[in-house]
Amino acid sequence: MPADLNRVPLVGRLTRDPELRHTQGGDPVCSIRLAVSSRARDESGNGGDRSNYLDVNVFGRQAETAYT
Repeated sequence: MPADLNRVPLVGRLTRDPELRHTQGGDPVCSIRLAVSSRARDESGNGGDRSNYLDVNVFGRQAETAYT
C-alpha cells in the first residue's frame, strides 16, 4: 500500500444489503452502507450512543469478498 494512503478499519452494522455491480471494463464494485456507533456526552454531561453512517465502495477482489 502506498505510504501516502491512510488505512482505517471500520466496525459497524450494515444498514442494507450490499450491492454488487461491474464497471464497463468488467471490474467488480460493491457498495455498502455502515452504521458505526460511538459513545458521546452532551453539554449536560449525559452519555449516549451516536451513530455515524458511512457509504463505502469496495473495488476488485475485495468487492466480491465484501458481497458474500
